[in-house]
Amino acid sequence: MDTMLETVTDRREASPWRVLLGGILGLVVAMGIGRFAYTPILPTMQRDTGLGPLMAGQIASWNYVGYLAGTVLLFVFVPLRRSRALCPTSLAVSCATTVAMGLTSSPIWWSVLRFVGGMASSIAFVSVAGLVISHLSRSGRSSQSPLVFSGVGFGIACTGALTPLLDTLYGWRGGWFGLGAVSAILSMTSWKLLAEIPPGSSSTATVTSARSGIGLLTAAYFLEGLGYIVTATFLVAIVTHTPGMAGWGAASWITVGLSAAPSTALWQLISRRFGWRLATTAAYLLQAASLFLSKMADGPIGILLSAAAFGGTFVGITALSMAEGASRSGVNQSRSAIIMTAAFALGQVLGPICAGWLAQGGGGFGLSLELAGVCVLTGGALTWLDRPAIRVVPLTDEATTFST
Repeated sequence: MDTMLETVTDRREASPWRVLLGGILGLVVAMGIGRFAYTPILPTMQRDTGLGPLMAGQIASWNYVGYLAGTVLLFVFVPLRRSRALCPTSLAVSCATTVAMGLTSSPIWWSVLRFVGGMASSIAFVSVAGLVISHLSRSGRSSQSPLVFSGVGFGIACTGALTPLLDTLYGWRGGWFGLGAVSAILSMTSWKLLAEIPPGSSSTATVTSARSGIGLLTAAYFLEGLGYIVTATFLVAIVTHTPGMAGWGAASWITVGLSAAPSTALWQLISRRFGWRLATTAAYLLQAASLFLSKMADGPIGILLSAAAFGGTFVGITALSMAEGASRSGVNQSRSAIIMTAAFALGQVLGPICAGWLAQGGGGFGLSLELAGVCVLTGGALTWLDRPAIRVVPLTDEATTFST
């Protein structure tokens, strides 16, 4: 009887739905809050501290430098990414750096904290997603894996909803303190659920892989990083400073999050129905349209439509592009993943600096949005020109981890 009860308990503790919920909450902390909380809090920081667009862009770029550094660290030190302590530690660091942003008004320390927070975000993203995807694969529920990435969108929506309230109560510092507290609660819940995953052996699967390389794919992905990050960093500030639209900044960011939450699963369905190339090209074009629309929009309908189109594409493009890069690399997914992540991260580093510099000199983000739209549009054109030839190769669990 005791053995039977233990077996039932183990099955309950290893429930795919509990693990999936733990993964979603982990990505709310690591990505939605840890990485993107800066966007809705930025206007209040500018209002209360006099932070200019150029310095704001530089601080944002340090976060993306940290994100790249964390990814490279994982790829170089293989034993590190296999450590069970990596997930809770990275989530804890993400929470700590979020809270610490409210403890200083020094741009230097803000930059340091955003760099460390970026490292924690990338490490937590890889470790959380890896744990969930591997467990769902062993449980025969691989089709549910895209749902874990909804945590990014839910986290973004959370920051958009809470920041105005926290600002009213405690100002810009309250935004960081409050979101840091929310992160701490969610991260503890996340790890409690993820810790239920029993150690498992690697399984194998098959994926389609292309004989052609990832040159055009990587170039398009670099342009996506360069273009999308302008909106991902400055959207709330742009809306807040649009005449007559000051009160719509939070709503636009919430719209981004709620649109991003289901987008990965949606774009994967479109990809299976119409093919990767058509689906990814369509996502690029829709995102480019959202960037041009956000530049022209002067009312709530246009702004919310552009926010919805933006949120509904940027996570989807990431998932589609990284999965395609992994499939083209056979059993060497780690190599393709680090190349593509490096290109994407470089674009993210350059985007906020260039946008902040242009805004500082020209008095607005209009030109930055136009150039961002051109970058994403060009990425879509490169994707359309990319025509790989297909074959089938084995895929390990570890490779699956880094294909996302």
